[in-house]
Amino acid sequence: QGVIERQTHQLTRLVNDLLDVSRITSGKITLNKSRIVVADVVERALETCRPNLEERQHTCTVHLPEMPLYVHGDLVRLSQVLSNLLNNAAKFTPNGGHIELDVQQVGRSVRLRVSDNGIGIAPEMLNHIFQLFMQGDQSLQKHNGGLGIGLNLSRYLVLLHGGTLTASSEGLSRGASFEVQLPLALQLDAPCETAVPDSDALSPLRILVVDDNRDAAEGLSQTLRLQGHQVYTAFDGYEAIALAQAQRPGVVFMDIGMPGIDGYDTCRAIRKEPWGRAVVMVAVTGWNQLQDRQRTQAAGFDRHFAKPLEPAQIEALLANLPQRDDPSAAGPGQANQ
Repeated sequence: QGVIERQTHQLTRLVNDLLDVSRITSGKITLNKSRIVVADVVERALETCRPNLEERQHTCTVHLPEMPLYVHGDLVRLSQVLSNLLNNAAKFTPNGGHIELDVQQVGRSVRLRVSDNGIGIAPEMLNHIFQLFMQGDQSLQKHNGGLGIGLNLSRYLVLLHGGTLTASSEGLSRGASFEVQLPLALQLDAPCETAVPDSDALSPLRILVVDDNRDAAEGLSQTLRLQGHQVYTAFDGYEAIALAQAQRPGVVFMDIGMPGIDGYDTCRAIRKEPWGRAVVMVAVTGWNQLQDRQRTQAAGFDRHFAKPLEPAQIEALLANLPQRDDPSAAGPGQANQ
């Protein structure tokens, strides 16, 4: 009976993961966001994973900060992400291993790190670990069951919350760590204070969208216009520089792989202008490995998102824009501010 229950639970989880991937890729997934305490996410995830941890005789150490940390998110979905990471650590750690969950505030973000002393990740696999249906050790994956969906699904759910999910490992047999970073919710000292950030987040922005794929550029532009923003569209780097010079956008969404002058050089050209220091530069690209993120950061981008960019990701980003120089120094910068 125990075997049947475990297999039924595993099959149900796989089917649910496949349905979630389908919802995400079709843009139909919805989040029920509210202001939640991170400790509740941890408690739910541990409750879900406890049978798996106990069956494999793992010890699990949890570190929580003394003061509660809050995020604006979907409690069920964030608990799903964390339980996926914990189950993944349990799966790839030999029986009797050690798993550690560390939660702390880092700047204006909440960091949740799941580490283990398991089989680790080969260097050549590390940059592909979040790809759909990607599997590492094939024999172990088949033994434990799984389709290579959980990490891909978790990453997308984190992105929908305006956060990031990254992996690190020193190599095979040296364990692995997965780190979630989420925007920290503002403290609620008084009810009147909550209206201020919401009002600001909804203020119309002057936005430039740059992509040599016209369908992608026009689709993102239309989404932003429907959210009430003033949007300009460019289809190559040279046009983007000219439009940015003329319109002085507060935010630029830019593709990287463009002919002529790519997104990296276009970003650098904008940043060289005095008004360009105030612009929030967002890379929206199909290049999403660690080295790609490092290159966009080095070029001057503030954020890096993988295509396709979902409406929920856009809303989360624009509601929590990075702080840059005073936009008033950049001319028109942002509309109706």
